[in-house]
Amino acid sequence: MIEFEVNSYKNKLAKVKKVFKNKPETEPLIAHIDHFLDEIKEFEQYIPLATNLTSKAIESRHFEQLSKTIGIEINPNKEGFTFNDMIGLNLLDRIDVIEETSVRASKEHGIRLDLDKM
Repeated sequence: MIEFEVNSYKNKLAKVKKVFKNKPETEPLIAHIDHFLDEIKEFEQYIPLATNLTSKAIESRHFEQLSKTIGIEINPNKEGFTFNDMIGLNLLDRIDVIEETSVRASKEHGIRLDLDKM
């Protein structure tokens, strides 16, 4: 979902840029668009982190387990804890472990849903 939204914004900005390029009076607009596109490009590296850590399947116990595994406290329920805090913890360096935890949580969630249907 996050990846779709980011790509959507990027495509819309590229279209606007295409419409207004090569017009001297729109140079400031193009400069802003380029800035936004650069910001999006910088953010794109964090999409896997955002996707995995915001999965509805991940529960507190998964965050506890993840914190123990990587040796960094990850507590999204802590007041004031933001995605920028997660970036600041260099969690992207441990995306492999985070993805494993997210996949496992999703499988567990799927099993739980199937059991609830019985």
